[in-house]
Amino acid sequence: MSFDINGWIKGKITPLFEEIKPIKNDGCITSPGNMWSLKKEVALHLYIPSYYNIIKNHFKNWYYFDPFCGSGLFEFTKHSILKGEKFPGSPIIALAHKEKYPFHQYFLSDKSKNNTNALNSRIKKLYNLDIGIETFDFTSSIKSVEHIDDRTGYDSCLAVIDPVGYAVIPWTDMERLLKIKTCDLFIVVMTNDLHRNLSAALNPEQNDDKGLTNFLGNDSWKNCETGDDIVKKYRQQISNFGRYTEIINVNRIGENKIYDIILSTRSLGGMNVMKGISEKLQQVTTEKIQSQAISGSGKIKPLDEYC
Repeated sequence: MSFDINGWIKGKITPLFEEIKPIKNDGCITSPGNMWSLKKEVALHLYIPSYYNIIKNHFKNWYYFDPFCGSGLFEFTKHSILKGEKFPGSPIIALAHKEKYPFHQYFLSDKSKNNTNALNSRIKKLYNLDIGIETFDFTSSIKSVEHIDDRTGYDSCLAVIDPVGYAVIPWTDMERLLKIKTCDLFIVVMTNDLHRNLSAALNPEQNDDKGLTNFLGNDSWKNCETGDDIVKKYRQQISNFGRYTEIINVNRIGENKIYDIILSTRSLGGMNVMKGISEKLQQVTTEKIQSQAISGSGKIKPLDEYC
């Protein structure tokens, strides 16, 4: 029996649309989103149950860390069919699992006070919780988890690093997280931005190389020809911390790559889970996500369901 990828992705997306119905039209600020944004949220949605089932038998405490938490909802502002429709962001997805797969503590932060106010309001309405969301930049937010005891059997952490662009996650800060041995990471890297800015950085007349140097922590990007080359170097630097890595590519509809999701862990069990998620999601094109998102939102039944 063949694997029904359309039915599988619809089964992951539809419950997430349902989760946010009570806050969908709450009037609070939303974060901008696009169709390709759904893939990273689905990846997180898939990983949390498996992460929980692994670490609950090996650690005393486990934490969720989201330093770019946003407003909790992103909104499709340009899509012809889904315009105005909303979808949960990473903190809502993490909390949607709290009954079956809870974390001992959720460290949520964002540099925008408007975002943290909106997310606070939504979490209280959906889950009657006061998380204590902080208004921090990325550098400051890492202090929240640097205290964890990363000896085997003590504390574990799942960190979701989903910035706007790459300039706000300098390598000096990423090293602080990578040094936490029991911290699994979901890192969203804007490969398209890296590629677009590489030519400018290589042009001596523009002298625009600081961003890429800060991102990698060195000037090895000067030997790169594409954004994919830079991501490859970045992934190798992560591996140098004794970590396994997996990658999920995300493309625009009918176009080139927009970003990569790098999954990183020191756990072989966690790596096997990440590999399984990656293999499934590599089969899911942005076009397939769009079709099932339209269906899951209740807008229009996708054509493949009429066949």
